[in-house]
Amino acid sequence: MATTVNFALTDSDGQLTGKPLAHVQGLAKTAASAVEAKIPDISGLATKAEIPSTSTFATKTDLTSLATKTEVFGLVTKSEFDSFKATAGTGSAAAVSSKYVPLALTLGQIDTAANYYTKTADAVRFPLKFNATISKWRVHIRNVNPMYGTVKTGAINVTGLAFGAHDTANPGKYSGAPTKIQDAFTTPADGSDWVSPWFTQDIGGNKENLLELAYSGAAASGVIGLAGGCYTAGATKFMDTTTTPWSVNTAPFFVWIEAETPASTPVYTFFGDSLTVGIGSNLPVFQSVGSQYARKNGGLPIHYAASGDTMKSWIDGGDTSIKVSQWDSLAKGDVLVHSMASNDIFSLSGTGDLQTVKDRFTASLALMKKHVKTGADVFATTIFPRDKITGAQEDLRRAYNTWLAQLDEAGTLKRVFEWVSVISNDDETIKTEYGSVGSTPDGIHLNQAAYGALADALTLPVAVAGAGSNIAITDNGNGTATISI
Repeated sequence: MATTVNFALTDSDGQLTGKPLAHVQGLAKTAASAVEAKIPDISGLATKAEIPSTSTFATKTDLTSLATKTEVFGLVTKSEFDSFKATAGTGSAAAVSSKYVPLALTLGQIDTAANYYTKTADAVRFPLKFNATISKWRVHIRNVNPMYGTVKTGAINVTGLAFGAHDTANPGKYSGAPTKIQDAFTTPADGSDWVSPWFTQDIGGNKENLLELAYSGAAASGVIGLAGGCYTAGATKFMDTTTTPWSVNTAPFFVWIEAETPASTPVYTFFGDSLTVGIGSNLPVFQSVGSQYARKNGGLPIHYAASGDTMKSWIDGGDTSIKVSQWDSLAKGDVLVHSMASNDIFSLSGTGDLQTVKDRFTASLALMKKHVKTGADVFATTIFPRDKITGAQEDLRRAYNTWLAQLDEAGTLKRVFEWVSVISNDDETIKTEYGSVGSTPDGIHLNQAAYGALADALTLPVAVAGAGSNIAITDNGNGTATISI
């Protein structure tokens, strides 16, 4: 029986223009051998002329020379690549399969009065920047704090949704006239999820855009405010192109995007607290470690995180809590990064509680492994200090980090990333240049540059083949590409 091998090609970092990339002579090979034996040897192709001019890439050539994983070279420009990508998979080849990834724009935080909006109306713009192919997407809006499952009932009038390119030289402003992609609607009175139609505006390709929503008719404290960076210029400035908005770190509603992306797109799951959310930066979530890592490495981030949260809270809530189960029907991460422990450690008294923290780590890791792919690699990160904290709690933190290193050596974890030296010179205080934004850093949280440095300290290899025998060709960003299965 003939076996169809379907290639998934992605411009993962937008650096293809003028750079060489692989030429693919054929997309199918009839073979009964193992999947790895079906990777065509295409390293010898030199010019575009060697690629068949027809669009039947799946059946044009029965390649006889096969190789395993290799780097390949060619002379295709980005426009030629895009043209090829548009025809690949035609003929008898199966279409590249897709998956649906949840992309959070806001995340849960400690449930106090300060985290409820007192504004009866507002308009906010969320920055969007995803370094992956996204063929379609839709917006989920719910008046809930997923950290606790707290739901606010009562319908809210939403003026609409707008979309447009972001003028990054003037943060928060559109670079041109935005498009209204959704007319007015009301959120469900029972506090359940409102879901938009599917949109096809391009939010991938590492381009920066703005998604705007405006609401009205809310009672004071009737809208839940969550951790999430956005821009606002006031309720009357929906789709305005002249007023300069300002950034805020709390946004209305639990808002996330359901994105359709090729099955070969790497998906990174990040589990943590405020330091995973990106608190302390100008734009939490958007400037978080996970978001920055995914943008730099050509993938998409899933955030299982809430500001102020603990491992104990996730364990106590279990699989049925909203924050754990909310995305169970969607794609699961290819890797898991466990960064939760800071609030557990600094809420305990000292080294005598090390076993408590160990037990919480073990239980929370078991919980989260059920919400990533089976067999996904699991990573952890060390916990860095808080300014002005000394004594037993700091001893507990260091003892926990030492224990994590032992798990690394034993092979329990794929790797433990050492974050302390990135953030601190002395394992006592946060580097001055990395303190949270504001006139006085809080000694706990970090700024965008710090979260970027933590992202740079990660290496999260992902081997994704998509569905069946899909093969991924990854642009290495240096004029080469790598075939992998």
